[in-house]
Formats: sequence, C-alpha cells, structure tokens
Amino acid sequence: MARAISLSVYDPDTQAVLKEIAELRKKQEDVQANIIALAQQDRAQAIEAVNKGETPLWRSIKAKLLDVTKKRDEAVERTKTATLEFTNQSLIVSSALIVSAIIFGILVSAWLIRAITRPLEYAVSIAKTTAAGDLSSDIQVTSSDETGQLMQALKDMTENLQRTVSEVRAGAQLIASASTQIAAGNADLASRTEAQAGSVQQTASTMEQITSNVRMNAENAREANDLAVAASSVAIRGGVLRWLQPKYGAWRSVLPGLPVRSRT
Repeated sequence: MARAISLSVYDPDTQAVLKEIAELRKKQEDVQANIIALAQQDRAQAIEAVNKGETPLWRSIKAKLLDVTKKRDEAVERTKTATLEFTNQSLIVSSALIVSAIIFGILVSAWLIRAITRPLEYAVSIAKTTAAGDLSSDIQVTSSDETGQLMQALKDMTENLQRTVSEVRAGAQLIASASTQIAAGNADLASRTEAQAGSVQQTASTMEQITSNVRMNAENAREANDLAVAASSVAIRGGVLRWLQPKYGAWRSVLPGLPVRSRT
C-alpha cells in the first residue's frame, strides 16, 4: 500500500483515496485481531464483531478500491482517447505538412525551372534576332551564374558584330564615294572624248568636203581643158585662132589649170 501511495504522487485524488484505504485497512487489521481473540473466548460475539465491525470496514475498503479502479480505468480511457486524438491530430498535421512540403517542392521546382528557362528563352530570342541581322538588341545581364555568363557572352558578341558592321559600313561608304568620284571622272573623260571625236568627225567631214571640191575642180578643169583643146583644133582648122585667143585668155583667168597652147 505504501508503494502504491508513493507511485500516485502525481495523482493527488488517488493518493488521498489510497491513504483512506490504508487507514481503513489498519482498522480492519485491529478489528480482525479482536475478532480472533473473541473467537477463542466467545464465538457468537466474534461473529457479531465480524458482521458489525470487520464487514463494514471491508465493504468500505472494497468500495474505495472499486472507486480507485474506476477512476484508473477512466483515466486510462481518457489517456487512450487523448492518445488517439493526438495520433489523429498528428496524422492530420503530418499529412498537412507532407502536402505542404509537396506543394512547396512543386512551387520551388516551378520557380527554379522558370528561373532557368526564362533566361535561356531570352538568350535564344537574342540569338535568333542576331542571326536575322538585327543587332539593336539591348541585352541586360542581371546575374553572374552560368546563365548570366551566357548573356554576357551574347552581349559581347553582339557588340563586336555591331563594331564590325560599322567598320564595314564605313568602308562601303568610302568605296561608294570613291566610285562616285571615279564615275564622275569617267563621265567627264567620256564627255571630252566625245567632244574630241565630234571635232575629229567635223574635221574629217570638212576634209571630205574639201576633197570633193578639189575633185570637182579637177573635173571641171579637165573638161575645160578638153573643151580648150577641141576649140583650138577647130580654130586651127577653121582659121579663127585669132578670134578664140582672147576668150582662151579669159578661160585661163577663170581656170588657171588650162595649158598654154601654141599658135602653130
């Protein structure tokens, strides 16, 4: 009994009942000792003492023991119920934590995928734009990780291409300017050549005209000479040389190429 009382130190009600039971048990032991003594002297008084003294004590002890047992069973039931409730709550909380962890993992995975794929999609877009010949993209580098290094490489490549294209454009402009100047010089040279060709053509035309006039004059002179020879023959034959001589002189003044004819 003393051990039971010491074990119930955390349950004051049970401990108080056990103390009462201990006191009743002590009284019962005293009554039982008296009953044993009476039984040796007067059996009837001993039976009466059992019925009136020991039995009520035993019933009180039994009732208190039943009460303690009942309270213990109720406490066990309450503990069981609390344990089940705690277990159920733990399961609910654990399930909620597991679901929350899964949702959190999904969200983190989606964020990581988005954090990785968005810069890659942006890099692919920049690369396609650059491949299409558009070098005006303003590339923003916002991190220093692998994706940021990729964006920095694209930015450097685009800037180098812009510099190269600018140099090529400047060279093309210089070549175009030189070509314009050369074309202007060629046009001026062609104009001068055409003018000189026109002058040569005009000179050739003049020479042809002079040659034609000389040829015509020679033909006229030959015809006049033939006429003069024929006239001279007629004059000699007809005896009219004196009459033709003045006219022959006139012809010679007009056509100086006529030969001088003898009177004989």
